[in-house]
Order: sequence, then C-alpha cells, then structure tokens
Amino acid sequence: MTISNRLFLVTGGLGFIGKHFVSRCLELGNYVINVDVCNNAADITAKKEFEGHQNYRFYKGDIAKIIVRNIEENGGLITVKDVASYEPNMFEPLSSRYRDYEVVSGSPDCSGGRFVLESLNILENFDLKVFGATSFEYFHILSETFKQVWSDRLQYEADPCFTEIPAKGMLSKNYAKELKQRIFMHKASRFTAGNPWKYEGKHEMF
Repeated sequence: MTISNRLFLVTGGLGFIGKHFVSRCLELGNYVINVDVCNNAADITAKKEFEGHQNYRFYKGDIAKIIVRNIEENGGLITVKDVASYEPNMFEPLSSRYRDYEVVSGSPDCSGGRFVLESLNILENFDLKVFGATSFEYFHILSETFKQVWSDRLQYEADPCFTEIPAKGMLSKNYAKELKQRIFMHKASRFTAGNPWKYEGKHEMF
C-alpha cells in the first residue's frame, strides 16, 4: 500500500510547537491538509487512504506484531489473531453540570471520567472562592472530596459490560449533597463508600 506524503490536521490553533512542526513538514515537501476543510476529491481520497493504512498497521501490520512480540516476551497470552480481530467498543461520553458549565468527561467504561464528575458535583456545594485557591481550607475540601469519591470508585467501579454499577446514582446531584455532609472543616475523615444505589431513580437530577 502506498501512502502520499500528506499531513492531516484538525481545525484549531496549532500553538507555538505546532506551527514549527507544520513549517518543517512543508520544508520537507509534505502537503498539509486541514481535515475539516479538505473539499477536493484528491484530498478526500488521500485522507481515507491514510486512515486505512494506519488502522492496518496497528491491528494487522508491523505495529501489531511489535505489540504481540512484547506481550509474548513478558509472558502474555495475546496473539496476532487476537489483535487483528479486535473491535473497539464505542460509548457516549458522560456529562454533568458544574455551576454554569456542562462538563463532558470519559465514557461509562472509564472510572476516571465518573470520578471527575462526581467530585465536581460535591465541590459545587462549597463556596470555594471564599477560601482562595491557595488556602488550607481550599485544599482540605479538595482532598476530602477526592477521598470520598475514591472510596466510591473502589467499591462500585467495574466494567459495565459485565456487571451492574450505580452509574446514575453516583452522578446524582442529591447524592453529591449527601456526600458533602460527610466533609468536616475541622478534621480529616476516614471515608467509606456511600450508597448511590438509592439515587438510581429516573427522577434524579444530574
């Protein structure tokens, strides 16, 4: 398979490093294309060719063989056939509101995404501006919030394709208000997981 020397970019600011990178690519004879505005048949064909080649390399070509070899050298069981037959799962991202902002985070199978949103839901119940971003109170609230959410993560997070988790309850605004009551300004607490299951109802706020 032959690949043209074309570099595909998404729309947006390149930044300092990006501008120098593109400049160097042009010096080397590469044809830089903005993916979102390529509108002629040659560019569109080249883009599809480029994408198909990269997918082939990762799942069936040289990159796949390097991955499998490294796994085998370290006692793993994944084979070239496993990599070639893999199909990624596609999920809609999680989202919640923090004050006037809609925050979009990782997918449902990513515990980190839910961790961020649950943390923000709790922090929304504090007036953090009163304390200032470098104050003891500010960092105390952050650390206590993260400790509580981490307890939930250890207790409930798992692969949603194989087990049921209280996904809605953990992102409930009412649940966040309950967890906020566990945080005390005069001491550090030892947290246990909350009970988000009771907030799984379809009438909850998110």
